[in-house]
Amino acid sequence: MTEIDRICRLLRTDNLEAQLVLREIERVGRNRVIDSPQTTPERKAAAIARRDAALIEWGEIITELEELRNSPIDV
Repeated sequence: MTEIDRICRLLRTDNLEAQLVLREIERVGRNRVIDSPQTTPERKAAAIARRDAALIEWGEIITELEELRNSPIDV
């Protein structure tokens, strides 16, 4: 693996970890909207759908990170 490959791998790992943080922030925000008594049923339904989609995305990111971390470094 060249130095460029290592740098690209590190950048990809950092990017995926940042995306995980963003999904967590989004989940917390969506839960606040969902739990608010002032939220309309339509807005609540939209927040639930987006929160569920973010959870699926989170799982896909975790899978990609694990694959990246488990792949051989020196190829």
